[in-house]
Amino acid sequence: MLGIALVSGGIDSPVAAHLTAKKADLVPVYFDNDPFAGKGTRQRALKAIAKLRSLHKNILDPIVFSHGPALKAFADNCDRKYQCLFCKRMMVRVASRLGEGEGARFLVMGDSLGQVASQTLYNIVVTENASSLPVARPLVGMDKIEIEKIAKEIGTFGISIEKAVCCSIVPDKPSTKATIEALEAEEAKLDVPALTDAYFQ
Repeated sequence: MLGIALVSGGIDSPVAAHLTAKKADLVPVYFDNDPFAGKGTRQRALKAIAKLRSLHKNILDPIVFSHGPALKAFADNCDRKYQCLFCKRMMVRVASRLGEGEGARFLVMGDSLGQVASQTLYNIVVTENASSLPVARPLVGMDKIEIEKIAKEIGTFGISIEKAVCCSIVPDKPSTKATIEALEAEEAKLDVPALTDAYFQ
């Protein structure tokens, strides 16, 4: 069974990929937020993926997508309080399309319930709505201490805490109780299918 693992290089997503790799083959995917993130962020993510691949022979070569153009389009045209959700919905939309082409059955994400604004139950529902594949979240019930313990055990923790500019386009007051209807209304201001196509050109 094949899955698509979204790996940011932070602490959580490499742990989610590690746990899932015990049960399935994975294609790791990184979404590069340049110019809203520093080059060190991409390097950190690829180092974390390389570490995972040294532990699991069934984790395949990583795929990197340019995410910045879509982030800018949403920031310029849509309600900024939803920016992180536009970001995550585009990631799962693109990852799903990739997965369908690769014969993958599911996505893997490092969400831990309530840990950050985009990971409230409301916002997890809104994010998953944009995916055409089921989303596995092996960390959803874990707290940060539990996740960090595993990250240290597998050797990704030191990589994940390397200094990097992760995202400069995060809103000051992100929505924590978004609805699918609100996000779809905002996304209707843009040609989302064309934005999605651009990832594969």
